[in-house]
Amino acid sequence: MALDFRGNLRRPLPIALAIVIGLAVIIIAALLGSHSSERRRQQEEIARVEAARQQLATELGQHRQAAGTLADLQGKAAAAQADVAAATRARDAARAELGAVQREIEVARKDSESATTARDSLRAELTALEAQKAELEPRVAEARAIAGRTEQRTQELADVGKHLEEARV
Repeated sequence: MALDFRGNLRRPLPIALAIVIGLAVIIIAALLGSHSSERRRQQEEIARVEAARQQLATELGQHRQAAGTLADLQGKAAAAQADVAAATRARDAARAELGAVQREIEVARKDSESATTARDSLRAELTALEAQKAELEPRVAEARAIAGRTEQRTQELADVGKHLEEARV
């Protein structure tokens, strides 16, 4: 027996499944897009910090050549070390943020896998229900036919009863 897909699409379960799957896909796409742009931003920040560190190291070398006294060199070295420490702290903070984003991406992947598993489970349930429906449809048709024949016979018996009553009178 052919399945009526249009009729099935108007039922609440397929519509709900389609909505849930659509929302899951939208949420996953949004999370992955957000995480990838944040990760890209953090990588750019790390690259800027590394470039600044290298520039500071270069400037330190230039200052050593240009400076004449030990006190000046010590002062400039301390400032450069402070700059390097600040750059290192910024780099470490960026790495920590990157770790947090990676954990969020992993959570999003797990959520996506859970949604996929749920979708597959619901599809399997839908398939089983459709198979049960297909099995029951011939029985329902047979029961309706029996009910129709029973009603017809009941009417015939009522008519015979009327004729007998009329015949008695």
